[in-house]
Amino acid sequence: MQTDLESILDLDEWEKLQDAIALETHLAIILVDYRGKPVSNHNQVQPFCQLVRNNPKLNAYCEKCDARGSLEAVHRGTPFIYRCHFDIVDIAIPIMVENHYMGAIMAGEVRMDEKQSQLEQILQLEDQDPIQQFKKNIKRFMNNYQN
Repeated sequence: MQTDLESILDLDEWEKLQDAIALETHLAIILVDYRGKPVSNHNQVQPFCQLVRNNPKLNAYCEKCDARGSLEAVHRGTPFIYRCHFDIVDIAIPIMVENHYMGAIMAGEVRMDEKQSQLEQILQLEDQDPIQQFKKNIKRFMNNYQN
């Protein structure tokens, strides 16, 4: 019974609710399908995450994190809080219809001190080069921007 979220949710009404929640909580929120692909707008996106998601290769990792985080939430039967590949904290809240996983509400983009976070990192990348290169470029950009 795999169907799409658009058939069970009024996406226009969902967007209004999502906008209000994101505005009040200052959390980034997005609705994803069962594959981790975005179905709604991405509200209150943090600047760092916006830059990451604008990079096609790094965005693929974000979508993979969304998919794995939401599947882990389904497996546990409860919302799942985890760290993404950039050590940013997210939460996956699964949407279930008649015991079938339809997608998830993803929220977060919260930066925590590593010493404070005992959360599982959902995606371990063997090739850290794209991540490290992006971090280096961002640091260089921020240094130039502040000077």
